[in-house]
Amino acid sequence: MKEGELKFFISQCDVGVVNYSKNDTNNLYCASGKVYEFLFECKPVITTENPPLKKLCNEYGVGYSDDHYITAIEMIEKNYIFYETNVKNFLNKYSDSKNNMNVIEKINMKI
Repeated sequence: MKEGELKFFISQCDVGVVNYSKNDTNNLYCASGKVYEFLFECKPVITTENPPLKKLCNEYGVGYSDDHYITAIEMIEKNYIFYETNVKNFLNKYSDSKNNMNVIEKINMKI
């Protein structure tokens, strides 16, 4: 899907879903860029319990992380305004350059 089509499609949704299996360490520890496509369109997210995605949901309240989708859907539905507001607050604070510097610092600490 082209970027404009994807943005339109997401704008028609109420929530984004980011699903990662736990079959290998790449899936287990990767933080999907897909989550940001939803957040940048002001949509709360439902994610699997992938550690980085769960941390993002818990730390910023931008969605709900649960491997049982029915629980996640119910939580988002019951608290939609809460999650939507947190997405907007997250976007007001988010900075690509700060995020990139944070990643660089973490990489340098491991070297």
